[in-house]
Amino acid sequence: ASQDARVAFAFRDEKDVRIGNWPPVPSVKTDSPWVERTVTVDVPEGAKTLYIQLAIFNAVGTVDFDDVKVIPQK
Repeated sequence: ASQDARVAFAFRDEKDVRIGNWPPVPSVKTDSPWVERTVTVDVPEGAKTLYIQLAIFNAVGTVDFDDVKVIPQK
């Protein structure tokens, strides 16, 4: 199982069912200085909502998130 801090997200359809593949997520696996992470993904057809989760998975410690943004691209 992964042990990291991450910004996980998934797209959901009109019935609130996850659609599309699991997108790549920004993550940190060890102590680190402040870093900026960027991910660009295509929105799957039929997506109506985006679920975002800021979390620590299977690990202990502290993580700070700041300025999490979703920016539409053309």
